[in-house]
Amino acid sequence: DDLEVKQHFEMLSTSMWTLFKMMTMDGWTSVAEAVLEERPWMILFFLVFIFLSISSVSIVPAIFLETHMIQRENARKQMRTKEFQQQQQVQREKMRHFFRV
Repeated sequence: DDLEVKQHFEMLSTSMWTLFKMMTMDGWTSVAEAVLEERPWMILFFLVFIFLSISSVSIVPAIFLETHMIQRENARKQMRTKEFQQQQQVQREKMRHFFRV
């Protein structure tokens, strides 16, 4: 199994690919089991890595959604302000017309 661990973590590129696969939960258990047979204390790494991966995968879309919602609310406020200003302008014109007569 040491050969399997080497195969996944021998070079930086393969290590990054293995960690990416683990982050996406694609076959991560087989990798973790192979590593844990050789180094049982690595369970801490895997637990933290999986937790942070799931957390970051959840947080990133939440940030984009919140930003989108804030922009949408600001656009609504601007639209309401513009409509209010237009109504005020119409009222002013009516008042001018009324008092001219």
